[in-house]
Amino acid sequence: MSGKKNLFPSTTHPLPLIVTCFGPAPLNRPSPSLSAARTLRSIVFLTVVEQWLHQVKSSSSSSASAAGTQPSLMAGLDIEWRPSFNRHIQNPVATLQLSVAYHCLIFQLVHYPALLPSLAEFLGDPRHVFVGVAIESDVEKLLEDYELLVRNTVDQ
Repeated sequence: MSGKKNLFPSTTHPLPLIVTCFGPAPLNRPSPSLSAARTLRSIVFLTVVEQWLHQVKSSSSSSASAAGTQPSLMAGLDIEWRPSFNRHIQNPVATLQLSVAYHCLIFQLVHYPALLPSLAEFLGDPRHVFVGVAIESDVEKLLEDYELLVRNTVDQ
């Protein structure tokens, strides 16, 4: 084995909770340029998002195939942003939190305003149901701040 760690090992008994968190990593070593280091980190982090999306879609598709139904997915959704003490200034969404079965993703949107098309596609897929407390206000804020449309929601 090449020493790479498989972030999403195949398992038939998914008991461990897989949490994928990322945002800007500290730069504690010299690099050729700060811009190059940020670009490299962005590529690595966005690859992690792609892997997470692939894993949850694959798990959902295989479950639906076994049941003989259309693939659909239920995900928990929540957002966080820095509070503003000026009523005329609203800070943008900083963190998007998604949870599907035993797979969680915590994504610092504020550091990556150029979002992946696959993330927008995932959120906008009408076969996916997103649940959360006061989710409508979260969905409105995602649309206002990042033009991210979440199609199918259920308030808990």
